[in-house]
Amino acid sequence: MKKSIIVFLLFFMPSLASAMDSFKIVYFDSYPPLSWDEGGKMQGILVDIMNETVKLGLNYKVEHTGHPWKRAQLQVRKGEADAFVTVPTQSRLEYTKCSQNPALTVKVGLYTYADHPRMDELLQVRSYEDLAGFTVVEYIGNEWAKEKFRNMDIEWASTLQQTFEILARKRSDILVRNSFNYNYFTESMNIGEKIVKLPAVLSSVDYHLCIGKTSQYVNLIKDFDRVILTMKASGKMEEIFARYGK
Repeated sequence: MKKSIIVFLLFFMPSLASAMDSFKIVYFDSYPPLSWDEGGKMQGILVDIMNETVKLGLNYKVEHTGHPWKRAQLQVRKGEADAFVTVPTQSRLEYTKCSQNPALTVKVGLYTYADHPRMDELLQVRSYEDLAGFTVVEYIGNEWAKEKFRNMDIEWASTLQQTFEILARKRSDILVRNSFNYNYFTESMNIGEKIVKLPAVLSSVDYHLCIGKTSQYVNLIKDFDRVILTMKASGKMEEIFARYGK
């Protein structure tokens, strides 16, 4: 009997080890400079942070995969991927466990198009509530925006880049975005003169590592919370930002 158990374990242990060999993180594949797919390889600030913490800090093999954001989230919900890095929302917390310490914190600013006819009103905006009466452009799959602007007029775009295109063409009033995205797209699309950055900083938004509740790695969260603090204290975060310009 004992011999049979040993044979069974020897037969199945390699497959169990290989199953635990890769921590699969999915990302929005067109969210530069935070995450984007370039030639089939994921790049960006969030990818580098995960490599620094989970791969180097915790010594796990990590697989980075990008998809349209709605599909990426669905993969974690269905258990086809282990985790994503994003803003915890009520709906996301139903199927993931998120870190206590954020992987990244960004300031959320307000943008409109040049020569907006209600510019005087927009210059007075200081809160999300002040945006009532304006149309906000957002990309499909942004559940944070869906919850934040549930009582507002939202124009949904297929991609993040399209939100900048729509605003530059004066087809929407407002774009609520972090400065990472703003700097990247206005420079790469050469539309800096068409979009105006307003003075309001509406909030700070925290991106957390969120692991599916059914993932075999769900308990990794505790170790991540410890390592991310050490990483930030070491100055590695500033090094990562420097790789992407502003």
